[in-house]
Amino acid sequence: MRARVAARALRGAIAAPPSKSMAHRLLLCAALAEGETVLRNVPASKDVQATLRGIAALGARVRRMDGGAYSILGIPTGARPRQAAIDCGESGSTLRFLVPVAAALGVETTFSGAGQLPSRPLSPVLPCLAAGGAAFHYENTLPFTLGGQLKPGRYEIAGNVSSQFITGLLFALAALEGDSEILLTTPLHSGPYVEMTLQAMAAFGVRAQRTPLGWFIPGGQRFVPCDTAVEGDYSGAAFFLCAGAISGDVTVEGLSPLSLQGDRAVCDVLERWGAAVTRGRDFVRVQSAPLTGGPVAGEDIPDILPILAVTAAAAQGETTFTGAARLTIKECDRLAATAALISGLGGRCRGEGDLLAVEGQPLAEGLRPGGPAATHRDHRMAMSAAVAALWCEGPVELDCAECVEKSYPDFFRDYEMLGGSVHVF
Repeated sequence: MRARVAARALRGAIAAPPSKSMAHRLLLCAALAEGETVLRNVPASKDVQATLRGIAALGARVRRMDGGAYSILGIPTGARPRQAAIDCGESGSTLRFLVPVAAALGVETTFSGAGQLPSRPLSPVLPCLAAGGAAFHYENTLPFTLGGQLKPGRYEIAGNVSSQFITGLLFALAALEGDSEILLTTPLHSGPYVEMTLQAMAAFGVRAQRTPLGWFIPGGQRFVPCDTAVEGDYSGAAFFLCAGAISGDVTVEGLSPLSLQGDRAVCDVLERWGAAVTRGRDFVRVQSAPLTGGPVAGEDIPDILPILAVTAAAAQGETTFTGAARLTIKECDRLAATAALISGLGGRCRGEGDLLAVEGQPLAEGLRPGGPAATHRDHRMAMSAAVAALWCEGPVELDCAECVEKSYPDFFRDYEMLGGSVHVF
């Protein structure tokens, strides 16, 4: 499907989508718990559905309930399958979380995937899994089969590639009987995602202790089932908060001001650039105002760099984003795709190495022409393109509208609820 989006200021209030990142983590904890967990407000995104399939393949009993809730009976200790096959779809979180977990459970598992996932790297985590007892033959693509049995011990891994590898190790090592330790060989990037993992584990009674170089994970812990809900998602909300900053007045409800999500930083960035930002007990409101760009450290917030770059295109002056190199190994090369999106619609943007730079032009100085926008079948690029239409004179035409289902299936519905002009065809 394609989508044609025309400039029309967005105004009103919507509910935040459930956090995809937290849903993955809570589902893994529920699968490792001994008993039934009820998890409410589970997103219907394709990535989360992949994780639901994955934990079911490993032996968890998954039952959908009313109102977006799920009952999860944890994987029985004495009745784990000997073999499993997991289709991860296009979900990097599903793959990177479940590879170490399957090794810890001792389940020989074949992992497959679609889209760009088979080419996204696993090499940062596999050497330490092999040293810990896992067995596999990996040729830099999927499918591949993992066997063996992970043992407690010391695991060394780089911290600057993807925090998802560290999250997977934390889950896996917490499920073992002996003590283990994770040692980072490089500085940690996307640290807030690891903090979200630790928060989810703590909700299920499991803890890891921070050390100067990583974490100590006591052995013999037990995940305790609970009844909990997935919090609202700042990553998804960021698209509409940025839309409010560019042209409009948008409130996103269901966002906790105490959330550990790193993408909560979108509020600080927009406020620093001059937008009117109001934070409430469970909402964030952003109203447009003249924007002036400025430098942004993106090492901990890679997922919202594309939409912040789109916003910077409507701000005065140059905005530079550091930490952009990690965008090249996402669902597409988002560094190149973001630069091409903004430049193709009439803005000025360049990406090179670890830097993304945008030369802004405020709306008061004129609109850009708009035109076709290549999404690369990447959900975040599609949503960024839809928001970019707010600073375009002509409509923006997306070549793939359905890719938003990966993380935010209701994105275009919410866009229209706020008064946006969208035609999906």
